[in-house]
Amino acid sequence: MPIGSAMTTGIEDTHHANLAGIYAFLEIDPLSIREEHFLLMHMRGMTIAASERASGLSKGAGNKLLRSEGVDQIIDYLKQQMYTCLLYTSDAADE
Repeated sequence: MPIGSAMTTGIEDTHHANLAGIYAFLEIDPLSIREEHFLLMHMRGMTIAASERASGLSKGAGNKLLRSEGVDQIIDYLKQQMYTCLLYTSDAADE
């Protein structure tokens, strides 16, 4: 089952490239393209089951992936980056 195009999924090569940089920064093993696609789709609000189908993962693989230590570190890092950006934007708005 092919992974959907960027036009239909909203996932671009830059998103995958950003994850590649995160692997090096966090010193964790990289995910496969399908796992990356699953993670990006899930983080954009898709359910686990829908993200599994969209990325071509088998049923249950998404839950297993989300429980892995590396993915947990990636999610924590991205949440921290988003929070830092929100703080900066809020502080800039107060000036």
